[in-house]
Amino acid sequence: MIAHLSAGGASKVAISLAQLLRDHGCDATLVSGTRTGSEGDMISFARERDVWLSLMPTLVRGPHLRLDLTSLARLTWLLKRGNFDVVHTHGSKAQVLGLLAGRLAGVPVRLAHVHGWAFQDPVHAMSPRTQMAFLRTTFRWATRIIAVSHSNVQTGLAHGIGRRSQYVVIEPPVEFGRFARPPSDPTMVRRRLGLGPSDRVIGSVMRLASQKAPLDFVEAAARVRARMPEAKFVIVGDGPLSADVRAAVAQRSLQDAVLLLGYRRDVPALLSAFDVFALSSLWEGLPIVYLEAMAAGKPVVGTDVDGASEAVEDGVTGILVPPRDPMALSDAILQVAADPDLARRMGAAGRRRASAFDVKGMVARARELYVKLLTAGDRVVVAEKVSPGPSDAPVRWHSTSPPAHSPARDSE
Repeated sequence: MIAHLSAGGASKVAISLAQLLRDHGCDATLVSGTRTGSEGDMISFARERDVWLSLMPTLVRGPHLRLDLTSLARLTWLLKRGNFDVVHTHGSKAQVLGLLAGRLAGVPVRLAHVHGWAFQDPVHAMSPRTQMAFLRTTFRWATRIIAVSHSNVQTGLAHGIGRRSQYVVIEPPVEFGRFARPPSDPTMVRRRLGLGPSDRVIGSVMRLASQKAPLDFVEAAARVRARMPEAKFVIVGDGPLSADVRAAVAQRSLQDAVLLLGYRRDVPALLSAFDVFALSSLWEGLPIVYLEAMAAGKPVVGTDVDGASEAVEDGVTGILVPPRDPMALSDAILQVAADPDLARRMGAAGRRRASAFDVKGMVARARELYVKLLTAGDRVVVAEKVSPGPSDAPVRWHSTSPPAHSPARDSE
């Protein structure tokens, strides 16, 4: 379960699990709301991956008492009717509703997958204190809490969320082959973007939202450009701060140096055209985009927040700097961009490191956790699967190849 399939790491993980668990003999259905944000819509991406997708219009991103109660009732009904063995939730809204629905429906295994703590976001719709109160309560209903980094475990425990015995660390995945072997020639990609062979290209892939501090990235770009005129910057992504980023680029007279590409589906090809990858986040779980850049053989310059150091080995695969420090970020970018040999060494080391995070390993570890929790000694409590719901179910099924026992392909 996930509240929305907007572009981001949580959506990628949820889709990968729903797709690849079938290769491990599981019936996996992805439940999501229908409303996505300005960051980009990954619903079509899930359909392309042939995910068994159940869209629930009442499942919305922010707090909404009436819709939340309706979603809770529908989720509980869905879990009871489908006789599900595991409910695996992503994101704070899905965790609150999904864990409670799972408990009410008697689902044996209830998992909360933490991709970063939303209470660290200063512009979240709910106050940090209110969010933590909800999480402390609802995470009591979780059989296990899956964290993407050891740092996130420590943060959760420090705020009284969950017990140490509940936590399991499963690092986020990267589709290694997709990024290590992009379909397009990097020279052609650069040419299509209007970038010359002598340009030093610093790129980023991020949601244009407060968490990623894109205005810090623009400030760092201005500082780099002042000292390295051949530097060009590419920002891939969209979000609520899109207009602010465009205004900052214009204010700094960087229109000829910064390309704002918006949300793109060809990220592997675009990464191949970068000389350096950079990110200016204020908080993270463990950024999948770091792993993708490393798989593409790119040195990473980023902020040393949360699980970043569990992905990027400082001084070996890239350089980590303090957050909210555009000067330190620009200095690190210059250090790598001005030294092609250093960039190549870091990129090669990053590719080797990223190979350990391949998506198939993550899915296998998740399934192993399911089996372990569903097995009590020699007593296996896995229930036999039944139909996910009748044709008048309060959800919409989208699948080119639904479960053989599913009577509904497009019902609401």
